[in-house]
Amino acid sequence: MAYAVDFAWRHNHSLDERPRLFSMHFWATGDGVTLAKTLRPAVDATNPATG
Repeated sequence: MAYAVDFAWRHNHSLDERPRLFSMHFWATGDGVTLAKTLRPAVDATNPATG
């Protein structure tokens, strides 16, 4: 079975928020465990806990 993660869109909710926050949406196929393993390096690279 093939797995894919595709970027769907990115947006923000306010024009004057500080810091600037963006939401990213994606569309994925495959099972949840594989999806989590695929996305984990990207989440770790953003360092969301200290960002």
